[in-house]
Order: sequence, then C-alpha cells, then structure tokens
Amino acid sequence: SAGAVYAFGDGEPAWFAGDRAWLLAGGAVNEVPIENFASTDRVLALGEDRFEAVHGRSPDDVWLVGRAGMIAHYDGTKLAELFPRHTEHDIEGLAWLGDDRWLAATGDGKLITGTLARGVTGLETSPMTERDKATVVATTRAGEVVLAGCHTEMFKRDKRGTWTKLPKLDGCVKAVHGTDADHLWAVGSKSLVDGKAWRLERGKWIEVPTGMGEHDSMHDVEVAPNGDVWLAGRGTLLVAKGGSKLVTISKHEYDEYRDISIRAADDVWVATNANEIGSAGTLVRWDGKQLHRFDHLTANFLSAVVALPGGAVWAVGLGGVAAHSTDGKTFKPAQLGTHATLDHLLAHPSGALVAAGRYGAILQRDAR
Repeated sequence: SAGAVYAFGDGEPAWFAGDRAWLLAGGAVNEVPIENFASTDRVLALGEDRFEAVHGRSPDDVWLVGRAGMIAHYDGTKLAELFPRHTEHDIEGLAWLGDDRWLAATGDGKLITGTLARGVTGLETSPMTERDKATVVATTRAGEVVLAGCHTEMFKRDKRGTWTKLPKLDGCVKAVHGTDADHLWAVGSKSLVDGKAWRLERGKWIEVPTGMGEHDSMHDVEVAPNGDVWLAGRGTLLVAKGGSKLVTISKHEYDEYRDISIRAADDVWVATNANEIGSAGTLVRWDGKQLHRFDHLTANFLSAVVALPGGAVWAVGLGGVAAHSTDGKTFKPAQLGTHATLDHLLAHPSGALVAAGRYGAILQRDAR
C-alpha cells in the first residue's frame, strides 16, 4: 500500500511511499531498495507504514520520512537512510555497560551498542543462538549485565566483556535484577500462567509465591541498595523487605504497574498505566510509609521511569509521551520528537538520558 505520493510533473518521475518505496519512471513502477537496510522483513505496525511522507526538490534530490524517526534520501542513484539503524524491531531491553556505554537487545536477536558521546556504535555478538533471542537485558548493582529470554539460556557479562552462562530458568522472563549475578530475582510466566516470580539461591532458581492471578502479568523487578525487592505487575505492587517474604504494598483494580526506579529505600517511583478513565499518565511514589499518586501527567500511559540522584524524575510511555520534574513534586509534559512508544529509560549520573522502544527507536537527551 502507498500512503504518500510525489510527482515532478507530466506524470513521471513519481514516488510512492508506504511500507516500501517505489519509483514510476519510463512507464514502469519499480521498488527502490534501501541501501544497507537492516530489515527486509515486514515489521507489523498497525496503522503505520515505514514511510509516511515523500517530497523532492529534483529527481535526484528526494526525501522520505516515517516510522520511528526514519529519514531516507535518494540522490538519483540510490536510496539510503540518513542515520542507518541496525533494526526496525522493538528494543526489548536497555542497560548500561559502564562509563557512558550502553547495550540494547532487539526483537530480532541483535545486541546494539552505543555511547553517550558517539550514539549508536555498532553491534555486539550475542551469546544466545539465533533462535534463542534475548528479550531482557539488565545491569545488576554490581555492574554485571544479564541477558534472559523465554525458556532460553541465561548469561552474564562481566566488566571485561566476557559472557558466561547462568543457571537456566524454566520460564519466560519479563524482567530480572539483583545485587549481583549470583543473587538475582526474576518475574515472568511459565506454562502460560502469568504472575510468576523467582529468586536465584545457591545456583538454583526457586519460585516465590506472589498471590497474583494466572492472567495478572508481572512487568518489572528491582532490588534496592538495602536489599529490598520490588515487584510491579497488573493491579499489584509488591515488596520483599531485605529480600524476605513478599508483601502487597498496593492493590488497585485499574492500575498496571509497569516499571520501577529506586533512588533509595524510601524513594521508589513506579510508571503506571492507569486504566481508569481520566487517569492516564500516572506515576506513583513510595516514601517509606505510603504511596503518593501523580495523575494526568501525560495523555497516554507511562511505561518507564527514572529517578535521578539530584531529585529530578523523568518518565516516558505510549506514543512517545513524556513527563519530567526537577523536584519530584511538580511535573511538566515534555516533547521528545517521536511518536514511537518508549518502553525503556536509562539515566546516567551526568543527567543524560537514553530511551528506547518500538521499531528500533533509540533517543538520547544530553545532560543540561
């Protein structure tokens, strides 16, 4: 299908843009391949094509723009991306490697590397097989990077960049975190039953009862510096003080707790999808005694949050919405320049942010 067209007069040449790009010239319409393009397979995107608009100054100066900030240029001989990307698939996980380096796991099994100084720098070889793709990447408090997936082997990457296997968890991991790679917590599902949680003890994964229903999905787990373990899921927010028994902190019929950021044991932030009408764009904060709600921050739900050491809070979510606060009390919406849903957010000690989400979108906001 073609959603946009541009012609230079008298019918030819003419460009048609949609999921792909076509050029009408010499009485024939031919697809124009994108040079060195990462994805040749169609990525399912309901109501959204790869290219949304096309315009040109001359037959050898044509521009196309579209999904997840994609910009392509035709110079009369070839069509190429202005900023070549390595994937169009969703970014499944985002984690720091140390210093200003980060690692992103993609839906098609790639590991993309980057730095704050240089942006995307390339690809790293994944320790997983092409079939066993990583769907989770996280950094432990000790600085190790952990890769996990759905009924796959689990790996850790030490500070030298060496990957080694961890004990296998028989389940679909949605999130993982811990003080170090020998003391991990994970959430996800098993045998089509959601609401599962596990902890790694003495080299073995042990299931931890959550009290959640079989269709109540778990979204995130984070371990605080003092050892408290926080779990976020559909309608339920749980905490295990010092890693002991899980206790329900909040149970809300319309809240879906999606992402946790811990600044301190008494300063925990949760990005929330509030399904109650009129409450989209919600954050909740635990102050050590009770939860505080911040509703109506954005028009769509928030899926990731970071609480920076200096007191600032940032959150991103559905359709590229974002909100920020300098003091954690008063929030303002922010324009990020994308309509791609953002599911992951990292904060660097310098104040710089890296966000990632659908269709391979990766954004960076420098420290200011």
